[in-house]
Amino acid sequence: MICRGFWSRRVVAAVVVVSILVVQLFLGVSQAIASPSAGLSWGPVYVGNLKLYLTNPHVGYAGPKFPYAEHVNFRVDRKVNSWSYTPVANYHITKYG
Repeated sequence: MICRGFWSRRVVAAVVVVSILVVQLFLGVSQAIASPSAGLSWGPVYVGNLKLYLTNPHVGYAGPKFPYAEHVNFRVDRKVNSWSYTPVANYHITKYG
């Protein structure tokens, strides 16, 4: 029998791939310039006990390799009880050459 953690990691990985495609297809530079705050661009979408969402493009810290870069955040939260969630993952997705 396969443990539940294995499937949740696969779901998160699949959603990250889909979110990258969504970012490439639907979020352009013009929207990144037009949106000054990092509000929600997509979601929240609920998959089992997980909440998935994607922020608008914004400039800020995106990791040690990209201390000040335009990026989006793909976030995954796990349901703790009927009214609260706890963070599971926060991916910073940026374009670089």
